[in-house]
Amino acid sequence: MKKKETVIPIVIGMVFIALIVVLVLIRANHTKKTEERLAEESAAAAVPTAPAAPASDDGELIDYEEKGIITLADYRAFRETTDPKDSDDWLQLLWDDYLAECKISEYPEDLLNEALNDTTRQYYNFAEAAGMSVEELLESYGVDETTINEVAKDSVKGRLVAKTIASKEGFTLDDDKMVTYLMRMMEYGEKDKDTAQNLIKDYLNDYGARPKDDIYIEMVKDILLENNPK
Repeated sequence: MKKKETVIPIVIGMVFIALIVVLVLIRANHTKKTEERLAEESAAAAVPTAPAAPASDDGELIDYEEKGIITLADYRAFRETTDPKDSDDWLQLLWDDYLAECKISEYPEDLLNEALNDTTRQYYNFAEAAGMSVEELLESYGVDETTINEVAKDSVKGRLVAKTIASKEGFTLDDDKMVTYLMRMMEYGEKDKDTAQNLIKDYLNDYGARPKDDIYIEMVKDILLENNPK
């Protein structure tokens, strides 16, 4: 056999082998990328995401005392002994002390579940803003599941009490009142002033699931302030 005839089959064989190697490498690379993608998706799935905010409240007034759910303290006779100079948020202390005198016999399940969801979502938002994991945030504040449950219960209690007083006092909400109170609640300046609808959207996104109920809390705080001149 001539030398030329011998070389040709060898070259063809080497090209065939090289082609197989290339195909193997391509497949291996594709498999590696697939595994990495699956690993990333699995890791992403393992990281909890913030629960979605529940639907907005409708501002309906309910006398929960009449339903037997709460025992309301006399808010007109209530007196608070703390000196406003001792706190940067005396009005909140006033509200907290008043709530301590009100009693809750049961927490409506739907409101409590919503408040738990809302409280958890807020911790996720705080963690994201701080560049921390939720676990790191909770640990840094010494917060556990029990704490979250208590915070949620406090939120529900405040709304039950506020809506009962609002019902007794015949409170009404118009756009002007909502703008005033929402700006106070979110600590907005005059430059942030907007329509009631847009402010409600801001509140739902960053603060809580029941802006109208929480406005009633602020309105009731004003009643306590009127009865506690300092």
